[in-house]
Amino acid sequence: MNLVKSNVSNQQMEHYPGEHIGHISVYHHGHMIVLSGFGGYKWQYLKPEGMLPLACDKSVCWSYGGRFYLFAGYGRAHDSTEWNVDSSRQIGFQFILDTSSHWHYRRGWNNQFACYDPETNRWQWPHCTGQIPVARAAHAVAMIGTKVYIFGGRNGNDRLNDMYELDMERFEWRQLMMNDSQHPISGRSWHSLTPISNDSLILYGGFSTSNKPLNDCWLYNTCTNQWKQIELPYQKPRLWHTAILSSYGEVLIFGGAVDMIMPNQNRQRGKVDIFAHDMLTIQFQPKSLFRLCLAEVVSKRAMLRSIWSQLPIHLQAILYQRSVEDHINRNERGQSVICGQSV
Repeated sequence: MNLVKSNVSNQQMEHYPGEHIGHISVYHHGHMIVLSGFGGYKWQYLKPEGMLPLACDKSVCWSYGGRFYLFAGYGRAHDSTEWNVDSSRQIGFQFILDTSSHWHYRRGWNNQFACYDPETNRWQWPHCTGQIPVARAAHAVAMIGTKVYIFGGRNGNDRLNDMYELDMERFEWRQLMMNDSQHPISGRSWHSLTPISNDSLILYGGFSTSNKPLNDCWLYNTCTNQWKQIELPYQKPRLWHTAILSSYGEVLIFGGAVDMIMPNQNRQRGKVDIFAHDMLTIQFQPKSLFRLCLAEVVSKRAMLRSIWSQLPIHLQAILYQRSVEDHINRNERGQSVICGQSV
């Protein structure tokens, strides 16, 4: 598993990752640390000491206390040249072989938990206690304060709906929700989990055990361990997407796919373009006065455009850009909601 980091530069790249999918990245003190692909910046090739994690994709990662952590994923089994027979047993992670794989090498799911320290350029393997999650891949992670939350993912033929909390100060796992096929929140992979406050997370979309793209949205309260479904005024399936909380208190959902990503299945169904081209916005607080004013001015641009030149340059740029965007069909751009209500 290669590890690289980049900082903004126009200089020629000396080392850079190849073309990959399912990579993970995290921001750390002005650097973006990436496992697998990224491009356009100057790359510094890192050669950490210590035992490297198993090469895999569909992992999750986060940064805490100046260190970079990764958990679980899907990839090849142990390489005997790098791992002795008892390595995984000594470190304490699980590997489940994918018996349906027809690749020339063995691969499967793991629940490895490794830590990269940029100060020492070394991989470490923290010892965890408690209810450690089983091996999985394509799960979702979110962090609030000192707590990390893991939801779902795929394990063998199952897509899970369990949830775990990791205390980063004590490295202790706690199961918050068991895997339960009868639970209203169906098991899934390739979903997103986004913190929106000190005690709330938003779960969106994913891919079900029955190979269906999901479009449901759920609010989780970390204090009460309760879920509440957020009703949205649109049906927008998403999987393999990204989501982030903006400075305006909105969850922005971007990219990913709207249907199965397996090429053969989509080819048989006549599906050509499976990728999402619109961005979804879910609001949890009213728009600011500034944004409301911008929207009003743009909506009345036919009457007001002649005096836009009297505004500050940066406001002119925003208004002209908004005017261009306003010509795009709203259904193609996505819709906004405030806690389930159209705006």
